[in-house]
Amino acid sequence: MDVTMGFVFPPVTTPPSNEFIIQLIAPITNGYTGISLGGQMANSLLFTLWPYDNELILGPRWTSGYVLPEPYPGPETTLLPSSGINSTHIKATFRCQVSTTANDPTRLIARQNCTVWDAGSMGSGDLTSFTVIAYVVATTTEPSDPADVASVIQEHDDFNFFGLDLSQVHDPNYDSYINAGSSTSAAPSSTSTVHSSSSISISSTSAAPSSTSTVHSSSSVPISSTSTASGPLQTQWGQTNVPVLVFATQNIPI
Repeated sequence: MDVTMGFVFPPVTTPPSNEFIIQLIAPITNGYTGISLGGQMANSLLFTLWPYDNELILGPRWTSGYVLPEPYPGPETTLLPSSGINSTHIKATFRCQVSTTANDPTRLIARQNCTVWDAGSMGSGDLTSFTVIAYVVATTTEPSDPADVASVIQEHDDFNFFGLDLSQVHDPNYDSYINAGSSTSAAPSSTSTVHSSSSISISSTSAAPSSTSTVHSSSSVPISSTSTASGPLQTQWGQTNVPVLVFATQNIPI
């Protein structure tokens, strides 16, 4: 599916952190690309990403079943400057943290953040454990309103999983990945609409890789290699079980 992901977390603390940074690279031709932090569709924190008019449209979603996931309040995503678009790929490097908007009523709901959500949590509550990440693509079908992060999306037509050793993704220099010049958005509430999460112009200095190029930044995000899942049952909108995968973790330049 030509999808690459990287994760970096703050150092291990007590209580554990409720934020992280993800980098997601995918072909620009995808209708949308999505990831599930719970390894399945139901009861997992999801993120959907697609390009529109030289912008990256990114937002959190959630669903209790195998139906259209809706925008999910609580997690707040901030696109970091290394995000970008070129003629072949999109790259979203984003920080996820609990919403701190002064007038956002979800900011006090501790269960709705980036590592703990309704009916689930990252690594089953242990941020040093092994976990399974799922990723999906709609290879051709765009969202019905691609300018709107809350747009209706069609069922994905391809998916895969990979294993992630969370003990390997904590970085004492986590703050160095965060840049004050980033653009921030939260999921829309029932009374508001977020039309896009950020405007990222095409730039040769922050372009996603083509098949023969490598994108470099000042630091590396731990990347977990992908592995094909064996035997998951595909249903409309998702999978009903998650296999255990063998994984490998390495640092690569991005």
